[in-house]
Amino acid sequence: MKRKIWVILFIASLILPMPVLAAPSATLTVGSNSGNPGSVGIVIPISLTSVDSAEVSALEFELLFNSSNLSVSNVTVGNAASAADKLVESSIPAEGLLKVVLYGTNQNAIGNGTIVNVSFDISNSAPQDTYSLTMNNVVVASPSATEIPATTVAGSLTVTGTATTFVDVPRSHWAWKYIEALYQEGYISGCSEEPRMYCPENELTRGEMAVFVMRGVWGAEFTPTQPTEVIFDDVALSQWYAKWAHQLFNDGYTAGCSSDPLRFCPNDIHKRAESTVYFERMLHGVDYYPEDPTQAFYDDVPYGADSLWYSKWVWAAYLDEIIQECEDDANRGDNLFRPDDGETRAEAACIMAKAKQLPLPE
Repeated sequence: MKRKIWVILFIASLILPMPVLAAPSATLTVGSNSGNPGSVGIVIPISLTSVDSAEVSALEFELLFNSSNLSVSNVTVGNAASAADKLVESSIPAEGLLKVVLYGTNQNAIGNGTIVNVSFDISNSAPQDTYSLTMNNVVVASPSATEIPATTVAGSLTVTGTATTFVDVPRSHWAWKYIEALYQEGYISGCSEEPRMYCPENELTRGEMAVFVMRGVWGAEFTPTQPTEVIFDDVALSQWYAKWAHQLFNDGYTAGCSSDPLRFCPNDIHKRAESTVYFERMLHGVDYYPEDPTQAFYDDVPYGADSLWYSKWVWAAYLDEIIQECEDDANRGDNLFRPDDGETRAEAACIMAKAKQLPLPE
């Protein structure tokens, strides 16, 4: 009887189809993200999904992107492959092509999830659009060096918002929102028209600062009348800054840089300490005169018996919160004001936007 059952089962096995075991495979998915023109470090995750117990220990692929508006700034190992024995190599062998090789040392397996993070910078002039991120030449291998069939899912990077006004002031610049606010309100036009530039790191001259102050006092549309008589010995009426320097003097905002003869020193670099006088009087009026500081606030600005002429002005600007964080990231980590340093165009924009209490763009 048992023999008969075995014979029946054997015959059935020849007639009935045997279940087919699915072959191991893997899927690589490119993530999506968005950013404004000029944004930096926009992260696009790339994830691995193993199907049917596929064990992956190495993979490589090419990521294709729009190199006219996007550039790769960094490539790092993702959470699913973050152990110390997981390594990633990347290169950009051609424009718009990033080659990535990821492998586990000693054939260690790479897990499911985010395996690689690719950071993109968006060009300052990138138009609003969605840029595809696709894969090419994908190879996935098991610990035994057997190739595993792989499929890919494309991702994208969407550029939102409008391009920034100045090509040298991307949204990633620390002073972008202040410079943009001044431009939108008509207070500044930049240092170059084609291309439109602001030159944020350039130090302001006293002649240029006169324009900042007078427009801050009288309004963005203000332009002084051309003077007919010389006031400053070193300011010829033919110079572009003559009307601004004369207006600054007539309004009581400057006594010049020397009194005998009366000179303005229009080409001298305007110092950070000097700027606090202008912006505090812009905020409180030309007759404003602050009190002496009552406590230490900056390590390089003395107070009390050691006070210098500018101590009270820096103190007043500090209390009004118009100078805090108005400097680049590298100089924010200390407690120094740097009163004798030249005022950059970016720093002046920051302080003026705060003094005028302008709405800042997002």
